[in-house]
Amino acid sequence: MGTSFEAGRACAPAPITGPDHAAIDLVGSACHLGRRQKAARRSSEHMPFIQHNGKRVLLIHIPKTGGTSLENWMKTIAPLRMFSMGVPAASKCTPQHYRMQDVRALLGEGFFDLAVAVVRNPYARIESEYRMRAQLAKESFFKGIANFTPWLEESLSRQKREPFFLDNHLRPQWEFLGSDIEVFRLEDGLLAPAARIADVLGVASPEILPRDLVTDPLDIIWDQIDRIRVREHYARDFETLDYPTD
Repeated sequence: MGTSFEAGRACAPAPITGPDHAAIDLVGSACHLGRRQKAARRSSEHMPFIQHNGKRVLLIHIPKTGGTSLENWMKTIAPLRMFSMGVPAASKCTPQHYRMQDVRALLGEGFFDLAVAVVRNPYARIESEYRMRAQLAKESFFKGIANFTPWLEESLSRQKREPFFLDNHLRPQWEFLGSDIEVFRLEDGLLAPAARIADVLGVASPEILPRDLVTDPLDIIWDQIDRIRVREHYARDFETLDYPTD
């Protein structure tokens, strides 16, 4: 079973503000030109909840925690709801990456019979993000991305200034959560949250759950300063979600 998490009060999604258009962005903003990313955005811009057998189940999709694999399995049960082909006018990110407080602002309290989220060690999560950006950058005009240390410094600094930067991909995980969310760890596998969803919906649990959007292997060399930056930026994730900082 997942654990429950308590967060602050909900607030409505903020109006869109214009992005910062740099000529060459260390975080690989040119990645957005990649064909693979465009295809992914066309197929995944939705709020991942389904309705089946009179029950509504929501997946709070924290980026880089295996959410796409769960979504694709959920789609075999029922269509994903609240599909959007882009960033809604009242939001700064796609519905796929809404926080729980954003969902409540739209749909109110008690709308879902079950809400689940999957979390991940912050070090592994940021590594996965960098690998994805590096892979997407291969298809961009500049054909590359900054090394890990400068990318990390610029990315985390910018996320502090722009909380919804990169479609919420770098937001601390605790900020996605809220009351009555059952939280599972990616390190324990995705079959546990899938089984919980299946139980509520009255369907069979999957025996296997294929991994989707797997990136190419890429060795990442961590400098001491990199670990300090991640520990500071995601301090509450380490503490609240009980991950070791070493």
